[in-house]
Amino acid sequence: MEGYVYLGKLYDLMGRELNISDKKIGLSKDPVSREYQLNRTKSPIGYSIIAVYKVDDMNRVERMLHAILDSRRLTGEWFKDDEDTLTGEFINFMKEYGAESYNIQEAKEVTQTTSDTRLIDISNQLGVDTTLIRSYLGVDYEVILNTKGQLLFNGEIFDTLNKLYNNGIVKLAKGKKGNSGTNNLSQFVIKSTGERLKDIDSVQEVEFVKDGKTLTLKRFDNGMIRIFDENDQELDTDVKSILKEINTLNNLGVIIDNRTTQQIGKDILSLLK
Repeated sequence: MEGYVYLGKLYDLMGRELNISDKKIGLSKDPVSREYQLNRTKSPIGYSIIAVYKVDDMNRVERMLHAILDSRRLTGEWFKDDEDTLTGEFINFMKEYGAESYNIQEAKEVTQTTSDTRLIDISNQLGVDTTLIRSYLGVDYEVILNTKGQLLFNGEIFDTLNKLYNNGIVKLAKGKKGNSGTNNLSQFVIKSTGERLKDIDSVQEVEFVKDGKTLTLKRFDNGMIRIFDENDQELDTDVKSILKEINTLNNLGVIIDNRTTQQIGKDILSLLK
């Protein structure tokens, strides 16, 4: 199956030094969403994809890389990289294979600019320009969220959390732009109240069993339907196909054809509850 194979690493959300050089080699049909899924935790340690390539058969290419690097495998998709050579080796392999390089940073900017309406929603709720606090390297930086849903920092205006982090805060602190960060709202605190911003909450959820594993189907405030594993990690899977399986196995009778995943998921959740 055509898709993407990526290389990624761990980093500290607060900008502290993290003495872990291990790298993860995985696959996904949507690298931007996959990076977001891997960061859906309350841990101060984040995950950043540093190299991505589009290939004709992502499962086969991932298996090839895992086999080549088996002597350096730590566990699962994680590999030891004490000499910091794995990134170069990964890129060289992909070039030899004839894979197509994918710029995930550009893709994230496009995705966040077109889909991140959370800042606008929050600014509408607050009704006034509000000072937020974002900590980095032990320093609290003040950021203004204006009534248009824009972030004002150091004389510049940013329309996404990632732009603020990389092109604003990191650039001010280190003298150069960053290339990581997540778009989690929970990184910010309202200065006047100490309240931490929250990401979208689920409004409906139900557990089900697939292939012997207990999974959770969730619907969020914005209508999104997602599936999570036993550790509450979002699965990188075809949600609509699983909804079809649930519908069939439980004889729910939900109409599938010519309907969106959001519509199908909402109906299935209502019936299973």
